[in-house]
Parts: sequence; structure tokens; C-alpha cells
Amino acid sequence: MTVIISSKLGKIAAEAEGKASLVVRKTSLDVAAGAARRSRVDTGAMRGGWTPKMNSATSATVRNSQKYALHNEYGTTKMSAQPMARPAAEEARGPFMRAMGRIFT
Repeated sequence: MTVIISSKLGKIAAEAEGKASLVVRKTSLDVAAGAARRSRVDTGAMRGGWTPKMNSATSATVRNSQKYALHNEYGTTKMSAQPMARPAAEEARGPFMRAMGRIFT
């Protein structure tokens, strides 16, 4: 008698990665939107400069194309900080963790 054991782990892992990718993509969009809401507005360039980019299936980066966004985020000796990206990322942490938890339950 021959016993064939089939593992579904590969399929489960692929499905989990696909679901995780959707969560990462949505979270990066949420962080970009949150940072834009918190941006100082003079010309609107910094507010409109927040863009998410998927680096891989489960990794994303949110950047701002305006060089001075960094100075606004952390402040300088001549102006106070007005964090945008860090609070937006913190705001997205809870929903991200809950969504990732649902993938594996």
C-alpha cells in the first residue's frame, strides 16, 4: 500500500502572502493620506507629495517628493517640528495589526 501525503502549506503560505500584500498596500495608502492631512500648506506641494510605493509583496515605503518635508517632520533650529508621517504611521498601526491578525485566524 502506498500512502501519498500532500502538504497544503505552500498554498496556505501563498494565500497568506497575497492577503498580507493587500494589507500592506492599504496601510501605505492610509499612511500617505494621514501624512497629507497633517501637512502644513503653503503651496500644497508638500501635502500632495506623499506617495506610497510597494517595495515587495509585503513591504512598502511612504515618501514625500519635497525636500523640505523632512525639515517640517523633525523641525529645525528656526522652526518647530510638525510631525506628519510618524503620527500617520502610528495611527495606522492598530488597523494594520488587526488586519494582519485576521489573516492567520
